[in-house]
Amino acid sequence: EATPLEVAHSEPWAPAASIAAWLDPQRQRLAWRLGTGAMAVLLVLQLSHHYRNGLATTPVLGPVVRALYGGLDAGLAPNWDVQQYEIDDWVATAGPNEQGQSSLTITATLLNRGPRDQPHPYVRLELKDRWDESVGSRVFQPREYLPKPPAPGELMASGAKAPAELAVVDPGEDAYGFELDVCMPAGPNQLRCANEQVF
Repeated sequence: EATPLEVAHSEPWAPAASIAAWLDPQRQRLAWRLGTGAMAVLLVLQLSHHYRNGLATTPVLGPVVRALYGGLDAGLAPNWDVQQYEIDDWVATAGPNEQGQSSLTITATLLNRGPRDQPHPYVRLELKDRWDESVGSRVFQPREYLPKPPAPGELMASGAKAPAELAVVDPGEDAYGFELDVCMPAGPNQLRCANEQVF
C-alpha cells in the first residue's frame, strides 16, 4: 500500500540572519566601521563637489581643487570676486599696426584691490558711438593683453598691478568712445563681469 509522501517543512531562508550567523561580533563591528567610514568619505566628496566653485577660491584648498578639476577637465568655475579688480590710467591711441593696418590701441593698468590673490581677469572692451550705442566689443584673455602670458595657475597677488594692452582694428569715425570691464569665467562659454552683466 502506497504511503503518502511527507513534505519536509523548512524555515524560510533569511539572508540577514545567515550573514549575522556567519559574522562574529568582532567582524560585525569591523564591517559597520568600514561601511560608516566609506559613507562618510562619499558624503565629504559629494559636499566638496557641490561647493567646488567656492572651495576653489580658498587659499588652502583652492590650489588642490583647481588642479584636480583642471586635470579632469570638469568645467570648474570658481566664484572669484570680480568687484575686487579695478582699471586705471587708460589711454587710447590710433595708428598703424605692424601689418600697416589702422588700429586702435588702448593701454590701461589693472589692480587687484581685494584681500586675496586671484587670477588675472579677462578684459572686455566695448566701443561706443556718439549716442552711447555699442558699435563692437571684444573680450581679451590675460595671455592676449599681458606683456608675458601668465603661467598656468598663476594668481595676481592682492595689491598687485598689471599692465594691459588691447589692440583692435580702428573702427573709424563710428567709434566715439569706449568702455572697459573686468570679467571672469562663470561656466561653460559664460562670463561674469564687474558691471553685473553675465553673457
